Amino acid sequence: MEELDKKLLSILLSNSRAPISQIAKDLSTSRQRVAKRISGLYAEGVIRRFTISINWDRLHRFHVVVSMSSNPSVDMDEAISTLRGDEHVTTIYRLVGKPDTLIHLAIPKNLALLQKKIEELSELFRPVSMDVGIVTWAEELGGEKTGKKLG
Repeated sequence: MEELDKKLLSILLSNSRAPISQIAKDLSTSRQRVAKRISGLYAEGVIRRFTISINWDRLHRFHVVVSMSSNPSVDMDEAISTLRGDEHVTTIYRLVGKPDTLIHLAIPKNLALLQKKIEELSELFRPVSMDVGIVTWAEELGGEKTGKKLG
């Protein structure tokens, strides 16, 4: 990966909506080169999508993180496929090690609904162990804003 690509990704981590003209200026290169590199990184699958960061609290929702160690008797692909249509599931991660699954939820601030969702996940995955946490504060790190560099 070129040094330019690393710097470009760092900027996009800070602000995925940064104008190409500003990125080009920051990188001392042309708009055309930046656009070509972004298209190339997208085509290579390095950039999967451009997204936003949501403040769930402002939407009166809990941001819940569920970590679990899966039960070997459960078909994880099938269980995860079941969650794809769930309106409360925002992200699913498969991990190496224990826990081996992380699920992020955005649920209206209703403890009864949260409890119901945890019970549904427990029935679906029958985990060996499960921890549930409600995110109270988060800061997404990355890009020039934080000084974090890629590579």
